[in-house]
Amino acid sequence: MLVGYRVRIEDPKSRNGHRTLPLDDVLVAALTELRKRQMEEAAAAAPAHEGSGYVVTDALGRPIHPEWYSDEFGRMLKRSGLRRITCMTPATRP
Repeated sequence: MLVGYRVRIEDPKSRNGHRTLPLDDVLVAALTELRKRQMEEAAAAAPAHEGSGYVVTDALGRPIHPEWYSDEFGRMLKRSGLRRITCMTPATRP
């Protein structure tokens, strides 16, 4: 969750806050390769590497800020020449 642009990690409010996702063999192989690469980066960056335990991190093991994904998506759209789109939930539709 974001509080004042800072990421705040808390336990889920209920059991439903935990999810189990099915992973096919291709995704398992990709995640295994990513983990190997992260371990190599951690060794190269030690002792500066933070080792947060997250899947998606920067080169020092810090989690990526959630707003980066939206910002990067916008940059990719701009580079590709596509028009900007937004995702709207039923609560945000006019």
